Amino acid sequence: MKCNQTSSAFARHSTVRILQVFALGLFGFLLVAPGEAEPTDDAIFANGFELNVGSLLVGTPDTLALNAVVDMQPVAAPNADIDGDLIMTRMDIVFSRNASVAQINAALTTIGAGIVTMTPQRAEMTIAFPRPTDRMQLSQLRETLEAASGVLSADLALLPQIEFLPSDVPHSSISYLAATRFPAAWNAQRLATANCQSRKIEMRFVDIWGTNPAAAYDIFSKQVPGFNGWIGDRTSLTETHGYETVATTAAILDTTKPNGANPFSQCVNIVGLDANGLSVSQEQKILAESLPTGKVVVNRSMGYHGPLCAHCQPADIAPEYRTLPANLAHNAIQWRSLMQERDADMLVSVAAGNEYDSDAGRAYPFFAQTPYVSPEALAASGVIFGSSGSLNFLQDHALLDPDAQHSNLPSLYQSDSVVARIQTYQTETLGPTQPESADNILSVGSTTNQPNFDGVQASLFSRRNAPVSAVGEHIESFDAQSIRGTSFAAPQVTALASYLWLLSDDLRSRPASETVDAIIDNKRKVGDVNLIDAYATVLSLDDASDTIIPSPATMPIRLAVLDVDDNGVFDEADLQQLKTELVENIVANGEPHDQAWGRADLNGDGYVGGSRTTAFDLDRRGSTRYGATEYGTVHFTAEGHPLTLDEHTITDLNILCYYAYSPLYTGSAGARTSLLGAPCASVTPPTNADPGQNWTEVSNTGSLAFLGSAKGKLSDLLQGIRNGAWVATFDLQTEQMGERLQLAPLIQNGPDAGKPDVFEGSLTVSASTMGDAMALWSDTTFHVWFSRFDALSGHWGAAEQPFAEGTVGFATVVLDGLGNAIAISPQYTGQKPNPYTYRYSYYDKVTGQWSVQTIINIPDTSKVVPGFPQSSRLDFGRILVANQSDTIYFGFDTTQIFRFDRISRTWVGPETISEPPMRVNLALDSASNLLATWTEIGPNNSEKLHSRRRNVATGQWSPALTIDNASAGGLVADDAGNALTAWFVNVPRPGGGSSAQMMASYYRAAIDAWDSPTVLSTSPYGVTFGDGSIGMPTSSGRSRIAFHQLLDYNPVPQLGPIVSRAFDPVAGWGPMEMVQNDPEFYSNGSTITTSATGTSLIIYARYIYAGLNEYLWETMH
Repeated sequence: MKCNQTSSAFARHSTVRILQVFALGLFGFLLVAPGEAEPTDDAIFANGFELNVGSLLVGTPDTLALNAVVDMQPVAAPNADIDGDLIMTRMDIVFSRNASVAQINAALTTIGAGIVTMTPQRAEMTIAFPRPTDRMQLSQLRETLEAASGVLSADLALLPQIEFLPSDVPHSSISYLAATRFPAAWNAQRLATANCQSRKIEMRFVDIWGTNPAAAYDIFSKQVPGFNGWIGDRTSLTETHGYETVATTAAILDTTKPNGANPFSQCVNIVGLDANGLSVSQEQKILAESLPTGKVVVNRSMGYHGPLCAHCQPADIAPEYRTLPANLAHNAIQWRSLMQERDADMLVSVAAGNEYDSDAGRAYPFFAQTPYVSPEALAASGVIFGSSGSLNFLQDHALLDPDAQHSNLPSLYQSDSVVARIQTYQTETLGPTQPESADNILSVGSTTNQPNFDGVQASLFSRRNAPVSAVGEHIESFDAQSIRGTSFAAPQVTALASYLWLLSDDLRSRPASETVDAIIDNKRKVGDVNLIDAYATVLSLDDASDTIIPSPATMPIRLAVLDVDDNGVFDEADLQQLKTELVENIVANGEPHDQAWGRADLNGDGYVGGSRTTAFDLDRRGSTRYGATEYGTVHFTAEGHPLTLDEHTITDLNILCYYAYSPLYTGSAGARTSLLGAPCASVTPPTNADPGQNWTEVSNTGSLAFLGSAKGKLSDLLQGIRNGAWVATFDLQTEQMGERLQLAPLIQNGPDAGKPDVFEGSLTVSASTMGDAMALWSDTTFHVWFSRFDALSGHWGAAEQPFAEGTVGFATVVLDGLGNAIAISPQYTGQKPNPYTYRYSYYDKVTGQWSVQTIINIPDTSKVVPGFPQSSRLDFGRILVANQSDTIYFGFDTTQIFRFDRISRTWVGPETISEPPMRVNLALDSASNLLATWTEIGPNNSEKLHSRRRNVATGQWSPALTIDNASAGGLVADDAGNALTAWFVNVPRPGGGSSAQMMASYYRAAIDAWDSPTVLSTSPYGVTFGDGSIGMPTSSGRSRIAFHQLLDYNPVPQLGPIVSRAFDPVAGWGPMEMVQNDPEFYSNGSTITTSATGTSLIIYARYIYAGLNEYLWETMH
């Protein structure tokens, strides 16, 4: 029977041309062609049957309601019934499987509601009712319904949130694909597009689509020829979000913007599902029943709800929001029950959400974490399904309570009765044995837009803990404006999955989880980001084994990349084209300065030719097909020359030479010798640069801002320069000094009047991968101060005192990947066996607050050398942060190591590396594997330099390796775990006595071995002892060590030039490079750092007079 209400909420018709019909259940779905007219108020289905909405269940009163349910297809609510993020006339309800027809009908009649969507033998239904006067009355209707007999839950119909944000900084149309290396992946397109019309990839986009978007969107059908209409009505007028997400996935590559991540649109069949006006339950039903048979990729770039609050006052957290965790659990259970049969052939990519830096995300951890952004994300997260799954998150105070700064807001904690009802629904729907988490779903976070992967950071808005991320900022839309959001990161995973299936029929035939694993296993770990790597994932499609030989049969992807003329073979014609790009053009024009991509960009860094390197799996040994890639050392022979390559640092020419001298090459051997014999004999990239002329003095009057003044005036320098009176930032890409901040005011009275109030040597500075930085120092009365540099605003903050405890002496600071900080300070107690205590305080970036100082539990500090650890990863580091996993290690001048757990905010340890305790140096890779070097003192004070490596996964230390007979020096590691260490050895010098010579060795993590020690200094009089600085990029590229040589030693050391030497993991140590050759004016001491692109910044001091120094900086490329 029908309800009495017959408003537009209950009857809608449309007259649209049917492009294709899916016969599903009792009714059908419309697949509407793009550009059709806006539907009118009613809906007529494809078979001409007019949908009766607002019905009650038909059956005898005592019949089980479950047996009375028939198929009733969803119809979107009209726009007039939508209030912001809420449909005012709809609710999703779940009833007990034991409920009767009489109970359900009675409950609906109580609020004047009727059923508008249901599915046979399912206990979920969507109901409609007359529009209440306001949201409060709507919440009261929900409470009335949920209290009715037979009803387990009633959820308000919150509309999904579109996960994108406006942005006004345009970039090039494919710049957003550079860091994830999609352009390099396209070089295998021959395999993807071959006969693709007969094997198109089915794709479904759940989104919101306007019927009359801006005129610029008229080009949509031209840019995305693979789009084939919509399921259901489009009820929005102007919304462009759906068009943007599809274009990000599959817009063709041409001069018209935008361009998609899988630009081979002719090889896909895309259908949109309009979610506007539908409840989540209705949306899931439509999707489940409209999926095609076989493999399909689904994209959902929408969150679960609209903005929670603008400024998060108590009144903003209305009753409809307080049930969000329960609603999410209902819909995740429904998703799992509807979709688990499609796990093997459906891959789903969902947006991770944009609420991390919103008021809601700051107030509630629930709104800042990816698993809680949507039912799909929750179903995949392991929170409620699988062996460890439960509904405990619904009563997790740490997740659902507001933080201390928002303590006036209500908790989202769900009551025992609510949890019990959800548990009943879960058991009745899925059975007593719960399914595993959905392994076919990937939630995708957003990163900044950078040309190289090692420069990206998590977008400030992107929810955290996403399994993978893609670039979601500065993406060009149809109208040439820039857009951003996780909405546009998810379609890149959708594009990558579809491209992989086009490339590999075998992968396509396997469970979708294997494609998910391939994408996850080949991600790049950058800070706290898991960045997808399209090129590495595509390359993982080739066979892999410990005995594999490169050939057209075993490595078809690499064959397609090298087959630049696309004729199916890798022969001399390809060698000629590639030699022109990689050898002749480089010799003629020098190193490329801009990313051009192109077919000759074999290593996938965007630069065609030259000496730039990145990781590339050449031999596929140790790697897994459709899985993780292992990089190591490969050996091969070219023209009779035995050659060795480190797969962590591979150039384009390296790749060409390796495969040209493998069975993958099927051309003429004679032509190969003629073309590549000379270039490949050493596998060294050609260059027209003179390494001795690379140094350029940038400033002879300027100074490093954190140590000197901007113009070098004596009135600015004073004695306080040595006390660290300034801080600043330096951009290695632009080679520009950023904003400077004078840390402390000048002392007004007394003998030190006019000097900065900073205790000499107390300054420590640390930076995070997010771009934030913090400086911490003590004043002359031993009070600790700090200033924070905010990457978003680009400014230093005012000086503040971090510790409420007042005078604490000294402290050192280090930031993790998110901008949180640890400060550690020693205090002398005089008590044995612990004469020193070490206290720490934790800085929470979100709250801006420091915790109370707490003593680190150290069993015995009697052998600890007084002082405090340094925060820098350079030189003699003691506290270190792997920004990817935010693990902090704390070591003393002994072999005791402590580890800080950010979750529990406690210190774990100590772990002892070796006995007896001596000076230890620490370095971390991106996975938080820890490398330590230390000195063993033997008979007659003999010294031996050792190392050990701690595996973060097992917690075990490797056996000790001996590096040299020497004392430990500086130690720096890159993200892969490779490391450089430098130390001094005493050797005889002319005229008697001994000199300190600079030594160094390179650690290769893949084989757990050190190179033979190398003497870096060339002067017979040695170097200044204690000098020397290592600059090593986080990627496995070129590094440098800078030091100060001596000219003579008669009778005291005479300073000579400041020099450096570069190190390449393949080519070894380069020649001596002159930095500054003016010993009369330049004092000892220099600091160097090197970026991932090979740019080095060196800082050194010039003596002026009366103990004053002016600090200068220079850059090298």
